[in-house]
Amino acid sequence: FCTDFLPFTLSRIGTPDTCIAFLILLQFAMMWHILARVEQREETQRCLKISDLVWLFLCAVLCGISVAVKWTGVFASLGIITAYILYFIRQKRRIRIQALVAGAVCFAVFPVLIYTLAFWPVASSLGYSSAFSAMIGRSLAMWNFHKGIVFSHAYASAWYTWPLDLKPLVDISTVIGETKVSTVATFGNPLLWWCSVPAFFLLLYRALYRKER
Repeated sequence: FCTDFLPFTLSRIGTPDTCIAFLILLQFAMMWHILARVEQREETQRCLKISDLVWLFLCAVLCGISVAVKWTGVFASLGIITAYILYFIRQKRRIRIQALVAGAVCFAVFPVLIYTLAFWPVASSLGYSSAFSAMIGRSLAMWNFHKGIVFSHAYASAWYTWPLDLKPLVDISTVIGETKVSTVATFGNPLLWWCSVPAFFLLLYRALYRKER
């Protein structure tokens, strides 16, 4: 994370993407910790203990915070929930029901609650009667804005070119004097990003064909 050019550039130009990336990494680390704790127990003794539920609650809280920071957190949260369901759906009936009920409560209640509370400080100043009405109103406004926006420029970079760094996104370019140009570009570290493509397919092969968890 610290050796990649992308988060370094985004942190310098002041976008929230570095914050959301940190929250997403923390979410996945917490979910891995929960599943690893359960996996280490004997199969007949597997259940969600109080400490596991605390970690699950914290993971759900992070899901809510990440979505409140940027809607990109929705996709990470869906990945977290999918991993959770796929793991526990293969367990014995008793722990399966316990885990799915606990997960449904945590991930259906707390992220929505936190996302709604994020609008509470600005609700009255924006003319809304409550945080809930502010959440609905501003979320619809953001959705409609991004849904209808049509904007392109010569320095744009198509999303499918990102993994191979085919065309870096130029954020700003300023002419300095007669012979110099100052440019800020957003792109990943080629050493990391180029290696990530074969690594992804290797991971997919080991998960699907060799059944490695």
